[in-house]
Order: sequence, then structure tokens, then C-alpha cells
Amino acid sequence: GGAARAGRPNGARAAGPRAAVVSGTTRAPETTYHWAVGFAEPLDKVGRVTSAGDGHTASRRGAPVCITEPVTSYLLTGKAPPATRC
Repeated sequence: GGAARAGRPNGARAAGPRAAVVSGTTRAPETTYHWAVGFAEPLDKVGRVTSAGDGHTASRRGAPVCITEPVTSYLLTGKAPPATRC
């Protein structure tokens, strides 16, 4: 995709009342963890969820509860979860 060719994520800017969650995997093969960190950095209300492991998707079927629970909570409530790493 375009992001892989660029070598870094597109700049995201967000301010205001809406919250966000950004999940990343420390040893992702395509979208590297530092992209998730960089993407989350300029966001005002963000919960960063980190999966310390392999794979492309942090929040997925079979992922640890410490990852899926904050992501699911965000989807149900719209509130950014606290930063999590597991």
C-alpha cells in the first residue's frame, strides 16, 4: 500500500472532543510499531494499545484480553482507554 512505500505514516491531526484508540504490534512485519506511536502522538485524546509480539493486527480474534478489552470498550463507549502494553 501507499503507507509502506512512504516509509512513515501520513501525518494525522485531530483536536476536539472525539477520542481515538491506536493499536500497534511491536514486531509487525508491515506497519511497524513506531508508525503507531507516531500516528498517536499528535492526537489529543488517544488510548495507545500495544501488543508486545508478532503479527500485523494487535486487536483480533484470539488476541490477549488486555488488548481486546480496551479496544472493545472504546468501540462501545467512544472513550479512549488508558495506555496498555502486554
